[in-house]
Amino acid sequence: ANSISTDRIEWATHRRWFAAKLKQPGSFFLVAEIGGVFAGQLRYAVTESEALVSVSISDLFRGRGLAAPLLTEGNRKLFSAFPSALRINAFIRPDNKASVKAFERAGYRFESRVSMNKVRLGKYAAKR
Repeated sequence: ANSISTDRIEWATHRRWFAAKLKQPGSFFLVAEIGGVFAGQLRYAVTESEALVSVSISDLFRGRGLAAPLLTEGNRKLFSAFPSALRINAFIRPDNKASVKAFERAGYRFESRVSMNKVRLGKYAAKR
């Protein structure tokens, strides 16, 4: 799995979490569709001058190079909607080479190695 947490999440738990996220002022969600079919989503959590991004691409569209342009456009929209945001952070599993390449193509640069929930990750950032 590519997520930081690989624990199984019950649908009802996810629905409650999602409803609460939508109400948070710093939450910014974008959905990508191709031909009317869900292709992926970006989720940003904005606090003051920084944002944290999470991306997922539908299984139907993986391997088609969609993540980098989706991130590029999403970042543009995020910076426009949140003028105080100066940088967007991403935490990526080092063994997820496809994600690392996609984020780098979208302008993210490696900053450091970190541990989150006992998982080693690379911290990447894109700046305004």
